[in-house]
Amino acid sequence: KYEVEVVARDEKQLEKLSQKYKVTTQKLTDNFDITDKNLILCMKPYALEDVSKKFTGKANRVLSVLAGTSLETL
Repeated sequence: KYEVEVVARDEKQLEKLSQKYKVTTQKLTDNFDITDKNLILCMKPYALEDVSKKFTGKANRVLSVLAGTSLETL
């Protein structure tokens, strides 16, 4: 029912995910538009600042599994 797109910085990992799960993948680039998307943040907490700087637009929802990361930080 849903279109899942996995976005990451590591192209090798994207290739593995694409082959194993048959999902759409895309390399994270500067000015990545998150408008009207539902995001699930799954990364190491230290990477949040670097990754979030690449986003533009406003997401519908943001879900996070970042351990020890406060809502204020998100």
